[in-house]
Amino acid sequence: MIHLQPAKFGGNTSVKGLELPIEATAEFTIGAVLALNAGEVEEHAGATTVTGILGVSGHGTEGAGDSESPSGECVVFKAHGGQVYLGQMIDTAVVKTDLSGIVVGVEYGIIKVGGDWYVDFEDTTNVVLTIQKVDDNLDIVWFKFLDSAVVVI
Repeated sequence: MIHLQPAKFGGNTSVKGLELPIEATAEFTIGAVLALNAGEVEEHAGATTVTGILGVSGHGTEGAGDSESPSGECVVFKAHGGQVYLGQMIDTAVVKTDLSGIVVGVEYGIIKVGGDWYVDFEDTTNVVLTIQKVDDNLDIVWFKFLDSAVVVI
């Protein structure tokens, strides 16, 4: 399993995170897609929610002040500004291992399965990202969130 994460891609040689306060009851894993609610981060609703994506979490949490985030803040790799991420695709709840038919430039949705986030191979309706690169040997894709899906802070 490869968590969603920022990628050094296309000349981008540095990836910077932003520390933001965590909503007190928030629970999410590393690589979770995050949203902003009243100035605090929480897990994005995913599925048919195609707006409000803030970025991807740099670590997991079980609420503000837990052992992974004792400061009560979470490192967020912001989705705007051309940031490229890498992750895996999922097809009917199974990680997709044949990416030979995946085309750069095609838009997909995101989905949370078993607590982890994936590019949703089956969802070309509720799109939030566009594929930038495919590696069929490693079974990963690189992608950018669509401007229309992202909240800028």
